[in-house]
Amino acid sequence: MRDEKRIDPFLDKLKEYWHKVPDWRFGQLICNVLGTAKIDPFFIEEKDMIKLFEEYFKPDQNKQGDSVQLFELDFQNKEALIGMDEDSAEWYPIEDIDKKPYVNLNKEKYYL
Repeated sequence: MRDEKRIDPFLDKLKEYWHKVPDWRFGQLICNVLGTAKIDPFFIEEKDMIKLFEEYFKPDQNKQGDSVQLFELDFQNKEALIGMDEDSAEWYPIEDIDKKPYVNLNKEKYYL
C-alpha cells in the first residue's frame, strides 16, 4: 500500500503550479503538462509527475501561462499572427502552433 503522507505535499506543489496559470481549468492544466510525458501518465509516480510540472514551468522554457492574443489568421499562408500586443506579435505556422498542447485556436486567449 502506498504511503498516504505523499498526497498533501503533492497537492501543495500542484496548487503552486496551478496558481501560475489561474485562467486555466484543472483539466487544461493536467492535459498541458501531462501531454509532455514520454509514457502513459497512469504509470507515473507522484514524485516523477512533479518533475514534469517543474520542467513544464521552467522560466527558460516557452512562456507557458503568458496569455497572448491572436491578431490575424492567414489561411492562405497557414500562419497566425500572435503576441502580447500588436507591436510585438509574430507570425507562426499554424501547424506548429497546433502541436503545442497549451495553444487552442478556438479560444480568445492563447498560451505560448
